[in-house]
Amino acid sequence: MGGPNRYYDFNEIDLGNIFLLIKDNFLDKNFKLILVRSRRTPDNIIDFAKKFFLNSAVIIDFVSKEFYLSALKLSKTIIVTCDSTSMISECAITQKPIFVAKMKAKRRNNRFEYFLNSFREKGIIKFLGENIDNWSYPELDETKRIARIIKERLN
Repeated sequence: MGGPNRYYDFNEIDLGNIFLLIKDNFLDKNFKLILVRSRRTPDNIIDFAKKFFLNSAVIIDFVSKEFYLSALKLSKTIIVTCDSTSMISECAITQKPIFVAKMKAKRRNNRFEYFLNSFREKGIIKFLGENIDNWSYPELDETKRIARIIKERLN
């Protein structure tokens, strides 16, 4: 779970819609939810999540890199908010299915849109609410990919 930034304000309407989609598409189908906050996640969002999910989710209400990495390791499917390309990229390294929870943007951000569309075209992400079938995608190794591009341009 990310937090407010220049583009997303994480209002209760957007969060309520996201939480309902998680409940309907995952919790009601016997998935377990571990909600991990980021350093940008304000306490009021964690409080809202606790009230919404009650006892149906494990909510990590403090910032912990260890819990974040453990949750990535334990998860079979990952849901991540759309506010951070870094979090989405970190999740993509796991090669696990990723659902991106979209919110209404305060203003247009071409970089976010390009990133999300690129990952969607590559089959790395789906948007929360889409079919929850299991899927896979090739390992991301950007170092090798960029080295290949540099090598081609040097030749």
